[in-house]
Order: sequence, then C-alpha cells, then structure tokens
Amino acid sequence: MVTDDQTVLEIHMATRRAFLERSAGLVAPYIGARGLTVVDGSVREESFAQWHERFSALLAAATFDRWDDVEAPRMGTSADGTMAWLVEVVESAGIHGATPFTTRTARLTVFERRDGGWRRTVHASTDLRV
Repeated sequence: MVTDDQTVLEIHMATRRAFLERSAGLVAPYIGARGLTVVDGSVREESFAQWHERFSALLAAATFDRWDDVEAPRMGTSADGTMAWLVEVVESAGIHGATPFTTRTARLTVFERRDGGWRRTVHASTDLRV
C-alpha cells in the first residue's frame, strides 16, 4: 500500500521533472482549482488557469539543467488525513535568456485531499531568481 508520504514524495519528484523537462503538465494534476501563492513578501490568489499560464511562461523562458535537493524533503499528513505538507530546499541552475543562473529556494506546499488525490492549496517560497 502506498503511504501519504510516498505520494507527497512522488509530487516532489514530478515537480523536479516539470522543471527539468519544461512541462507544466507533469505537476498539473496536483494543483487545485484555486490556490494561494506566497512569494517575496506578497500573497496572491490564483486559479488553476492562472497558475498554468504563469508556470508555463517560467518554463518557456528558462532552461533548468539542475533542480536538486539541498536537503531531504520533509513532509507530513494531518491526523485526519485531509491535509499534507511538503518542505523543500532546492538548488537549481540553468539559463534564462542568455544569462546563466544558480538559485537556492526554500518551499512550503500545503495540499488538501480532493477528488481522491492531493491538490495544492498553498505554496510559499523564497523568491526563485531566474
């Protein structure tokens, strides 16, 4: 039987693949219909369509050669099994336009169990400087 932590770890790995393969579709199944994004001192609510447009634009503008865990991801599930969280510290590198970049980002993602799976409801991160 697959545990909730294994499933959340699969989402982490799908996110890594999405960056490296430049494919928002790899992580799209785990994004909720609406969610909050917290980054660089601001909070915004966005629909799935807004998330998809924003994330696809980021992936189109940059090539990621690396997206590696700086430390092992940390995750957990609420006692009632309806919420889960994932904390990641990731270092990525690649090219944005003609400019090489390396960045380290800490990320906290909160998921809610919906429609039989985990859907992201809140995502907070230090600024991804690409």
